[in-house]
Amino acid sequence: MPGRRAELPAALTERPFTAGQALALGITRDMLRGPAVQRIDRGIFLDARLELTLKRRLAGYLLMLPAETVVDSVTALQLNGVEVGPTEPYRFCTTAEHHPSRPSIVVRRVAELPPNVGKVSRTAPALVAARTQLGLLDLVIAGDWLIRLRRAPYEAIRDGLRGAAGRDCLKARRAAELIRGRVDSPRETRLRLLIVLAGLPEPECNVDLGDELFFIGRVDLYLRAWNVAVEYEGDQHRKRAKQFAGSRPLRGPGRGRIPDRAGQQGSDAPAARRCRPDLSRPVGPWLRGRAARLRRRVARRVRVAE
Repeated sequence: MPGRRAELPAALTERPFTAGQALALGITRDMLRGPAVQRIDRGIFLDARLELTLKRRLAGYLLMLPAETVVDSVTALQLNGVEVGPTEPYRFCTTAEHHPSRPSIVVRRVAELPPNVGKVSRTAPALVAARTQLGLLDLVIAGDWLIRLRRAPYEAIRDGLRGAAGRDCLKARRAAELIRGRVDSPRETRLRLLIVLAGLPEPECNVDLGDELFFIGRVDLYLRAWNVAVEYEGDQHRKRAKQFAGSRPLRGPGRGRIPDRAGQQGSDAPAARRCRPDLSRPVGPWLRGRAARLRRRVARRVRVAE
């Protein structure tokens, strides 16, 4: 019969630990190679019953790095729920002169640690540091996403990117001018940038159409001068009838809604091409006429009720 599984001391069952910490508590090297523990990296372990989340993995690496080290850049963004950039290597920064090296981590040396909470860089400085790992599109997506998640105010992100210096500072400053505060999803950011970078006018984000009496609907992107709405439609939208029901009133003669569907993502160019013809036509009165008809209809119902 196989032997009983070795039990770890209580001090090692809730968090990562190093080989040195385990040996000091009486754990043998054979036990570290056994089924009771899982290996995070060389010399870093976790109780096998715990899920190896990103937070626990990073906590394990911090055990082997100097005390003056924080999670930084793209890794700090991912820890805050912003899924952009490569997962590995995991990124840290430190003020220490020397630090251990591993293939799975990158540690940059800084003169002063960025503002941080719990050894994780705050989101605005992390975004600025991430400019060297992200392209312009992902940098803007990350900024919009942080604002949407309320991880940082718009002004802090904009001013941080504007103040970037050194490598890729021009990219950061360009991103600062493209970040917006009323974006509901990364795909909306991508669609907006496809329109802007194609040389078309910049649309407003998540606009409520209607007036103080009648709500017509909310659109992802709206070019007000042309009464043109552009929306991203992913799989989650096709499965929600309410999303499409709320969009139908925007369709009509001469003006309406340009969908950018998930099934059309093979090329970015079609999204901009579908917008251009609508913007070349003169503004029509369709949307204003619809609102007027709605008001008249309600007024008639009020009179009949009276």
